[in-house]
Amino acid sequence: APYAPLVAAPFAPPVAAPLASSVDAPPQEYHGGLQQPRLGTAPDLPVTGSHTKYLRRQNKRERQQKQLTQEFNDVWRNHRGHFSIPTPKQAPSSFRNSMCPSGLALEHPAAATLLQYATSGCPTRTGQNWTKEMIEEAIERGPHVSATSAEAIEYFKSEIDQKVAAGQAKVVDWDDIKDNPPPELKISPLALVPHKSRKFRAILDLSFRLRLKSGEVAPSVNETSEKTAPKAACEQLGHVLNRIIYAFAEAADDAKIFMAKFDIKDGFWRLDCQESEEWNFAYVMPQEEGQPTRLVVPTSLQMGWIESPPFFCAASETGRDVAEDYVETNIGSQPEHKFEQYTAGGKDYEKLPPKKEGDLKYLLEVYVDDFISLAIPTSQEQLDHVARGALVVLHFTHTYHDTQTNR
Repeated sequence: APYAPLVAAPFAPPVAAPLASSVDAPPQEYHGGLQQPRLGTAPDLPVTGSHTKYLRRQNKRERQQKQLTQEFNDVWRNHRGHFSIPTPKQAPSSFRNSMCPSGLALEHPAAATLLQYATSGCPTRTGQNWTKEMIEEAIERGPHVSATSAEAIEYFKSEIDQKVAAGQAKVVDWDDIKDNPPPELKISPLALVPHKSRKFRAILDLSFRLRLKSGEVAPSVNETSEKTAPKAACEQLGHVLNRIIYAFAEAADDAKIFMAKFDIKDGFWRLDCQESEEWNFAYVMPQEEGQPTRLVVPTSLQMGWIESPPFFCAASETGRDVAEDYVETNIGSQPEHKFEQYTAGGKDYEKLPPKKEGDLKYLLEVYVDDFISLAIPTSQEQLDHVARGALVVLHFTHTYHDTQTNR
């Protein structure tokens, strides 16, 4: 007892949302977390990036109040095998980019919201249009100094070629549009920072405030962006690591814990902004001196935009809920997944019996684009079952893959 935390609830695991068809509560009551943020002091006014510090304080107070009333028992789930997959609904035949809910994800309360993102793009409200003076001075300033070295320029050219080929960006000559630029056009500086798995990571500095020659300061895109993404999308981020650590500490001393992490490639790039709103995220392409000015106009959500994390997390948190439903089906009821071979291996896996009756404990988490699964199995079959639940759900929220052939 002397070591018991004052408030244990921060470690309480998220509860998978029940299927939409089984929800009796009014939509506005049950789907409150899907609504856009509002400040209690001004509930009728939109919240923008300039209000972030006030929103964080409000969210912290609300989170603490929830934690005081939350019941907390165990972060581990005990597999029951009581879930039956309903007849699948028809997914859209076409959608933008590479995030669209299908299969069991269409039964989730967030399905309608995610379908809107997939077909129309994520709402993009970045405030007043810029003046031509602001645009021209931002273009004259160009990219961040980190993106101007010969090595950075060479790397970025290959990266943007891939994005253009994938339909996630376009490159336009400034001379072609400067006399009549799109009304939504805003220019932010691009930075290229060193990355652990490749030479650079491109980050668009959408928090940059441009000081004009007149002495005035142009507000940043983040500062003027209205927060329209679901307000509860990022609620769990601060607790994921705590729960994983707690799970290890809570397990029996002789428990054999298996852990896997799946990273969603390209992350935010898998979601589009609404049509024509992509001009809000334009930037000057890093090039050698003497080249004509070119602008990169990405159609996808950008690393650096204040709204990218909650829009993306709306999809990934839904995926976590759906994965848990799949794991709760009967052991061995799910078809083998072609990537399963990469989760099944090693001496500890080989030591497990192929099949054996016994309890299965597991924990599924997601941190933005990282799906994390922990399991304490008594057989290879049980561990394969958890892996299938985590892998198959990636098809239902983030990819074009055929869910029947696992392509």
